[in-house]
Formats: sequence, structure tokens, C-alpha cells
Amino acid sequence: MKTGLLKVVALTLMLSMQISCGRDDPAALPTELEISRQAPGPDVPLIRSKGDVFISDRFAMSIRKPRGWHAQTPDDMLVARDRGADILATGSKTARQAQETANARTFHLVSFFQTPPGKPVPFNANLAVIVEDISHAPSIQSGSDYLRALKSGLTKTALNYSFEPTPAKITIDGKDFDRLVASLSPASDIEIRQEYASYVSGGFVICLIMTYMNDAQHEDIEKAIRTMTLDWD
Repeated sequence: MKTGLLKVVALTLMLSMQISCGRDDPAALPTELEISRQAPGPDVPLIRSKGDVFISDRFAMSIRKPRGWHAQTPDDMLVARDRGADILATGSKTARQAQETANARTFHLVSFFQTPPGKPVPFNANLAVIVEDISHAPSIQSGSDYLRALKSGLTKTALNYSFEPTPAKITIDGKDFDRLVASLSPASDIEIRQEYASYVSGGFVICLIMTYMNDAQHEDIEKAIRTMTLDWD
């Protein structure tokens, strides 16, 4: 297994997979929750940190970085997103335009890595949190709706995913998140695990992306998730 391929896999798995759907109801008005999240405007930072705690005032979310892990900067997250889009793109103009539209609706809040990003390691476990504006897609009313569309998109990539049939929900700060559990084996002796957990409210979805290879990495990620607060609803 070449390190270069593992880096590509890790980068792709780290990405937030935006769901680009046509607007079913262009005349739909934003909900009160949408207005409250958009009110601060672009000058308000999406995320700030206080020690190891990362806080999004705009999206009423906080989470503690796993102990000893490293936070990616917002600029680096945007660069990674764009590189991942190039990896996943089909090459058609329509697909790239859809990706650009999805990017404008997606907010990358945090991305934590077990080792510093860019350090030459065979694999770098990761926890990412994104928020996506799904007001253009009223057919998505729950986390399971979102993950169903996400799964459909993942199966169309060049990556050979396999999925668990019916993973149980997880509770985060009193809210039930739907889950999608996937794995892929880029080599016979390598298995990368990835979990998505999503929750929908007021025209937005928050999605956690957990990428790991062993139980110790998974435990670090789960400990961080248990510190998460989310003042939605």
C-alpha cells in the first residue's frame, strides 16, 4: 500500500460530502431558525477556540478537540475541500457547477487530525464537523434523508465503499443523530472505517464525519463527540 494512495483516501474521506439537490420550492421563505443563523453576516467567524474547545456562535455548537490531536485551520480546510472536489469530480461542466453551488451552502466548522496535517504518516485519523444549508431541498427532513442521499453520492465515486445495513442512532447532547457506517479496503491488509452522524433542524443539517482504522482512534473520536453541545430546536 503506497503512502500516496493512503493520503488520497484520507483526504477524500475527510471531505464534507455536500448534497446538491434542485430547489423544489424556490419561493419558500427561510424559517426563523435560518434567519437567526444567517443574521450575524459573513464578518462573524464561523468558529473560535478557547483552549481545546472550539465554538461556533453562529451555529450554536461547541466541541472539545481530542486530547493530543491537531486542529486544521479554516484556510487549510477550504484547500482540502477543493482538492477533494477535484478527486471526486466526474469531469463534466455540470458536475463542477453543482459542486461549486454545494460549496457555497456548506460551512466547515472543525477538522481534527490525530497527527499534524501534512506529516508523512501512513494514515491520519480525523473528526470533521460541517453544517449545510439544505433549505433548497425540502425533501430532506431528517438525518436519515440526508444520509440516504449522501450514500447514493458515495457509491458513484471511484472509491469502493461497503455499508452497514441499519446502524443505530447515536445521542449527542440529547439529540438523536442518524448514522451511516462505511468502510473500504484500498489493500487486502488495510481497512478504513468511516462514520457519518447527521441531525436536521430549521433548514440546516449538521454532520459529523469520523474516519479511523483502529479502536483507539475510534475511542478518541467518541470522547470528543461526547463533549459536543448543540443548541438547536
